[in-house]
Amino acid sequence: KSTIAFYIMKTIKLFFVITFLTIFSSSCRQQPSYTIMGTVAQSELEGKKVFLIINGWTSGKDAIIDSTIIANGVYTFKGYTETPKYCCITINPDDRENMIRTFVVLENAKIHVDINAKKETTISGTAYNDQFQKFQESLRGPDQKWRKAASALRAGTQAGTLSPDQEKNLLKESAKYRKDRDSLIFNFIKNNINNPGAWSELHNCAVFLSVEKLKELIAGANEQTMKIHEVVEIQKRIKALEKTAIGQPFTDLSMSDPDGKEIALSDYTGKGKYVLVDFWASWCGPCRAEMPNVVAAYHKYKDKGLEIIGISLDSKHESWIKAIKELNLPWPQMSDLKGWECAGVKAYAMSGIPHTVLLDQEGKIIARGLQGEELSQKLDELLK
Repeated sequence: KSTIAFYIMKTIKLFFVITFLTIFSSSCRQQPSYTIMGTVAQSELEGKKVFLIINGWTSGKDAIIDSTIIANGVYTFKGYTETPKYCCITINPDDRENMIRTFVVLENAKIHVDINAKKETTISGTAYNDQFQKFQESLRGPDQKWRKAASALRAGTQAGTLSPDQEKNLLKESAKYRKDRDSLIFNFIKNNINNPGAWSELHNCAVFLSVEKLKELIAGANEQTMKIHEVVEIQKRIKALEKTAIGQPFTDLSMSDPDGKEIALSDYTGKGKYVLVDFWASWCGPCRAEMPNVVAAYHKYKDKGLEIIGISLDSKHESWIKAIKELNLPWPQMSDLKGWECAGVKAYAMSGIPHTVLLDQEGKIIARGLQGEELSQKLDELLK
């Protein structure tokens, strides 16, 4: 019995020793976490607020993760993130003119964010942030040149001091730098699509791209990246562009006319006439500038088989009605008064207005984006 008791006691002691060592080992093991160590060169920002924010471009909405203040030119954020995220650090948000916004990939690691006297940011500490920093540095040169040329063009045009040759050269120069800049952005995103730093430019880069380029842009996206807000939107845009490409049947839209009566595109399309769907808004300067061309086309071809349907991106009924009268628009009009949330924007994957969609007599899309002389030539070809 004493031998049995001895072994029982020994087993119990061994059990407690193993349990203690397991608990001790677990408590000593560090949990993954992030530490952002920020420095700011501007002394006037001492004591100012700093916020760490999940950026709404990739999540659908902004969300404040943490906040602190600058003390002795330094601020620190600590915490844990389940997955790497694209975040914004906002300094001094209460002062719009002197606010600083900088972007960082939030990972469970030590990350350094240093802002110099010129408000230029240097980010380091992880592979994602190192890649993002290298990209931002490569963008500075073309970005500055593009902005300088565009600014000179705008100032000269407003002052009326540019000769035709000077204006032409500035336009050419501005377009070149913009193209160089856009190429750098596209290639960075394409080659680093799973780096949250690449998500910073996704929306601006994707909005004007063709279906083929959009598919190329996100071809290497992993499962996590495919779920972020902007990539989800890009996938929707690809589907909408494919559905409303030239050769496809029109996508129907139903909205209210100026009198509040429900009408639809299908009330006018596929009935033996060519139909020009004109997306516009009362607040859109280029739309108003283009409207005389559309009015002229209507009067020239309305008796030869042309119908026009206006779809407004207005949000105020009175502004919409006033513009219809001011611009003398005689064709049917419709709007859901939702501005850029208009059903037509997503259905036809539009990136800007004015925008036109030309349908044949059966309701098939035969052209998109025709304006000015191009619109006139196309209608001449079809209805002369």
